[in-house]
Amino acid sequence: MSRLTLQVHAPQPNALLMPGDVITVTGVAAGFRGAEPVSIDSVTVALAGVQVDATLKRVPRPAVLTKQFEANLTVPAVVGIQQVVVAAVGDNQETVEVDVPVVVRTPVVPMPWANSQLAAPGSLPAGARLTAIAKPVGCELWWIGTDGAVNGFWSEPGTAWSSYQLAGPGSAAAAGGISAISKGGDVMEVWWIGFDGSVQATYHDGYWLPYTLAGAGSASLSGGISGIWKGGDVMEAWWIGPDGSVQAAYHEGEWRTYTLAGAGSAS
Repeated sequence: MSRLTLQVHAPQPNALLMPGDVITVTGVAAGFRGAEPVSIDSVTVALAGVQVDATLKRVPRPAVLTKQFEANLTVPAVVGIQQVVVAAVGDNQETVEVDVPVVVRTPVVPMPWANSQLAAPGSLPAGARLTAIAKPVGCELWWIGTDGAVNGFWSEPGTAWSSYQLAGPGSAAAAGGISAISKGGDVMEVWWIGFDGSVQATYHDGYWLPYTLAGAGSASLSGGISGIWKGGDVMEAWWIGPDGSVQAAYHEGEWRTYTLAGAGSAS
């Protein structure tokens, strides 16, 4: 029976690791002071065939010869339950060993980006604005076409993109902004700058219902628009006025408009 003692402080049992991780193994190894004293000669750390020597640091203690050890080990390309094997060897070649189980996880390989063309060249004006939302299942996006139409595409996992027209040609300012929110399930709302500087909108709850949020001349024909959902049927939207102001509207039962920043405040 070995007279050496060995304590491993790290890693903790059943620690989750990934191939390529560098783990630090630390602990204390003690020899035996007696009629035939034994001191620690070396400590090694191994995992799935990869072995390194630990560095040792003497710890003065009155009763035994004690050394702290530390080793850095790179987790090899293995998976599943593995053992970190820590072995201390005395100067008399006695050996004591501690095994610490760890779990090496399968590396997550990100899926490569896939490209697809949703609209033919020339479908969007220069500097065109787009907006998109993620839904509980799938996603949906919209943009302003060169003809001022508001175009939409949607897709669900495992299905191809499907297109539709949310508003016909001439409905939107070609250089104006567009914004959308998801309100859960298949409930959505989209706002855009109209051809006449109005703020146009539509919401979807089973089917699309259009409305005018702000009348003609309310918005810059080249300005942006943005909106957020605040839960339930509470929303807020902001856009650039024709005089460089920042205009806004919030919905809580009904729409109310206000000026957030005066004329000349925005580019």
